[in-house]
Amino acid sequence: MSLPDRRAQRRESTHRAIAAAALQLIVEQGAEGLSVAELARRAGVSRRTVFNHYSSIEKAAVAQTLWELDELSETIPLPQIPDDAALPVVVARLVEAFVLSPASLELILRLSALSRELRSHPAVAQWGQRTVEHAVGILTERTAHLRPGADPLQVRILCLSLVAACAAALDDPALCAGPGGTPSEDIGQLRERTLGALRLLAGLPPDLGAPADSG
Repeated sequence: MSLPDRRAQRRESTHRAIAAAALQLIVEQGAEGLSVAELARRAGVSRRTVFNHYSSIEKAAVAQTLWELDELSETIPLPQIPDDAALPVVVARLVEAFVLSPASLELILRLSALSRELRSHPAVAQWGQRTVEHAVGILTERTAHLRPGADPLQVRILCLSLVAACAAALDDPALCAGPGGTPSEDIGQLRERTLGALRLLAGLPPDLGAPADSG
């Protein structure tokens, strides 16, 4: 590996380490009183290095959130969908695949709880919107693989509607323990509520989410 390649690799590693530490810091301490010095300590870098990579702790945490969504999406295969399935069903099945993935649902729940706790904080007020837009982008790309000729506007409308429905189904403080985790029995209940929201919007049959690996 050449010297420029090693430098780029080190920079990317530092970039990711700062982002991961930033998200963990916010999970543990909330958005009040965040310390760049503490972030630098956790990431094993200097304060100057933190600002060389990100303009704020919040932006670093958002970057980590979007990376986690990307990495999870790569582990979830495209579902098998009949060629004659209507577009709303196609998009709903794609969302269903994320909801049925334990790792994906755990991340979604953690981000939902975190966004709920931080929604009144001005520095992170747009956190949820950035996450939704990124999720819609992932779903749009996956829809294009299955229905390359679909109207982009219709796809975006469906993706936004279904993601919003999932967010509404998951927005239950009584069931979400917080960004640190949600009990498994509550996760199951939230999953069923979310699948119900998909059925409602897409007109899907009651057996949505019935496969054995949905637990």
